[in-house]
Amino acid sequence: MQRLWCLTGLLALIWAQSTYNFYSEAFDGCPNMVFSSNGQTGCGWRTQFLANNCYTDWLGTCCNHWCIDANEAGQTPPNCGSGGGSDKSLYMGATGGICALMCSGACYLADPSTLTDKRIYLNTNIDLTTGPLYPYDSIVVQFDLIGYGGDDVCGGPSDYGAFEYSVDGGVTWISPAVVPWVVAGGLQPWANTMNYLASNLCPGGQGRWTRVRWRVPAGAMTSTQFRIGFRWRNNADACGSDPSFAVDDIQVIGYKTVPLSSTALVVEGRWISPSVVELHWRWTGERGAVTQYRVYASKEGTLWAEVGQTVGTTFQHAAEPMGPLWYRVTACNQEGQEIESAVVRVVPPRLPLAVWPNPAVTEVFFAVPSGLLRVEIWDQLGRRVAALSGCGTLRWEVPPDLPRGLYFYQAEGPEGLASGRVAVHR
Repeated sequence: MQRLWCLTGLLALIWAQSTYNFYSEAFDGCPNMVFSSNGQTGCGWRTQFLANNCYTDWLGTCCNHWCIDANEAGQTPPNCGSGGGSDKSLYMGATGGICALMCSGACYLADPSTLTDKRIYLNTNIDLTTGPLYPYDSIVVQFDLIGYGGDDVCGGPSDYGAFEYSVDGGVTWISPAVVPWVVAGGLQPWANTMNYLASNLCPGGQGRWTRVRWRVPAGAMTSTQFRIGFRWRNNADACGSDPSFAVDDIQVIGYKTVPLSSTALVVEGRWISPSVVELHWRWTGERGAVTQYRVYASKEGTLWAEVGQTVGTTFQHAAEPMGPLWYRVTACNQEGQEIESAVVRVVPPRLPLAVWPNPAVTEVFFAVPSGLLRVEIWDQLGRRVAALSGCGTLRWEVPPDLPRGLYFYQAEGPEGLASGRVAVHR
């Protein structure tokens, strides 16, 4: 269970991350396609054949090609892989000949005599110096992956599925040998770097979708010709156990840490009954920066007490009907910091109360147009001398032994509150 702690001292501001999305692709808007020729383009991607050996028999020719369709359906990590559905992915699949009868989705031709080595990469440059947040604190590439290879059995990473990037528009490619951050799912311990990726298996033997994130190196963050790609190499070791591979939901995201002032939290309040105050607020800062709100109340605007916590933006406070109240709300982030709103004063609606006679000798009447009315009366020492309740008009019979002087009343009705003084003469 995750615990959230907010600092006791309220800060003038907190820091939150803002993001800028350079690129995203989920492939669902792409046509179904097979990249069957070198240099073929589609859906913003382009292929490069480094080796393309196929298998031919009496049923025809079977080749491993990059494909886009839902035969290898995209799944939310860490769900297991499955064929069919409507969520498309980009994957390496065997097409044609006997493969068309035996294989679909991220399934490949594993004949030891066939070498496949193919790259697919983004066909346009990404300028990492653009966007309203430049310069960025960090830039991250994120994608969902499903893949499995057997080079733990075959004796080395000569066959692989790999992520690559280029800073010169695709002229040269770099495959980083670094361990990515796994957001969901998991990678095999023997294939857990960006240049050698294999996801864990599910109980049924299929791959488990895994979300990985990789931080762009500082030296590449000023590239104006940044591209990403994937490379699949199969049967270089003449071993039939090779890596299947599919990707989905690709993003390139820039991050910037920015300060947020108290103007990011705007609070309004109103009495919705004589004893309940309802507060509403708007958070105008970065979405996701706040994990909890705390509500504070004060009767005089100087001494504050916490009256509740919530993750929403509405709060109802069961307040005593004692006139105006002051409120403030603080937004708490995951690091335990708080940002406080401006103070808001919430004044109860005025009850249309009639009081007569005043001054009084033997009796006083309190009346409202309709509804239930409650009245309490105190002397100047704060001692309650009477409590009345009823509908419409209430009568206070002044006790004969009650000293003359000023008495204070507080009335609560369906339309609000009222308070005042009544004089008793003898």
